[in-house]
Amino acid sequence: MRYQNESCGICGLAFAPENNGVEEIVVCPDCGAPLHRACWVEHGGCPFAAQHGDDFLWQPQRAEPPPAAAFDPKHEAGVVCPVCGENCPREAAQCPNCNTHFAEYANRQRLQMEQQFQSRTAQVLQRPPQVFTVNNRQVQEGELIGPDPAETASGGGTSRVLVEEAALHIRAPRRSIEHYLGRFERNQRIGWNWAAFVFGPYWYFFRKLYKAGIAFAGVLLALHFALLVSPASANFQKRMDSAVTAIEVTSQAAMEAASNNDADAAMTASKNSLFILGQALRSSKGYLAANAAIFFGIRIAAALLADRLLRRKVWGDIAIAHEDSGGETPEQKLIRQRILVRRGGMSLLAPVIFYWANTYLPSLLMQIIERLTT
Repeated sequence: MRYQNESCGICGLAFAPENNGVEEIVVCPDCGAPLHRACWVEHGGCPFAAQHGDDFLWQPQRAEPPPAAAFDPKHEAGVVCPVCGENCPREAAQCPNCNTHFAEYANRQRLQMEQQFQSRTAQVLQRPPQVFTVNNRQVQEGELIGPDPAETASGGGTSRVLVEEAALHIRAPRRSIEHYLGRFERNQRIGWNWAAFVFGPYWYFFRKLYKAGIAFAGVLLALHFALLVSPASANFQKRMDSAVTAIEVTSQAAMEAASNNDADAAMTASKNSLFILGQALRSSKGYLAANAAIFFGIRIAAALLADRLLRRKVWGDIAIAHEDSGGETPEQKLIRQRILVRRGGMSLLAPVIFYWANTYLPSLLMQIIERLTT
């Protein structure tokens, strides 16, 4: 409504919307004053007629808006006091319960964080440099490590990084840090990592190499699933079920013979159980060999590529940390260290999630396929 919250110059009542917002309003052609049509007719014209002239124009005189409703802390969301937790009105400058001034409290918290940051920066600067033994030589954390500069210039390697930053990213016992720093400096395309061989994709998730871990896990799950749905898996399951049934029978016979003190019959029944199990395994040697090839193949590939992929992650995260920190001041150096701590180190949750997926996902997929096909 154009004249909302305005009042009639004759009756003094505010214009109220009627009939979907349309009201009988007239405007004085001389001064522009809005009036009720009934008031205009009753009064016989504009009440400001005596003031009409070249310089007089009606000015809006808005009616006072209705007072705001009182704040109800039980039913309205306001500002929560950081000290006592009281729900305060949004426009409140201080808490009515504990008299905490919100602006002063925020300034104190900011100053406290700045003091802690400066204290941490001073500790970093005053800490004596660490010395690591890398490839039978002593290097300090302020030195550069990486491939030979000539190799880097020829395109065979990448840039060199500070020992301190690489060690901070690895975040492991000292001997492990020195081991990885030595591998990183040699920059071998193919190496051997026993931890990656023993644990396979679990090691990659543990070292936060998520992309490589997902790739190895995907290949492993795909091969296991393909083997699981193959006819060889069904034949193997049938042979093992038959072998278990036969072994149960011979074991029962061995127990009865032993209870009758017939040692020869018990020994014969035991040998028959072992023979049945061996025969079942020999008839399924192709299936078992395929499982062994998948198991060891994935782990050999993981061991050969582990050091190189870890080095690539360390170097990449260090480059990101330098880009995000943006300088070499003590404060920016501390920010860079925090980024490396967050992006580096180890993860305990990721291997657990992969273990769950590797253990239960193939069986779950088989159940879904069986329900869809039946």
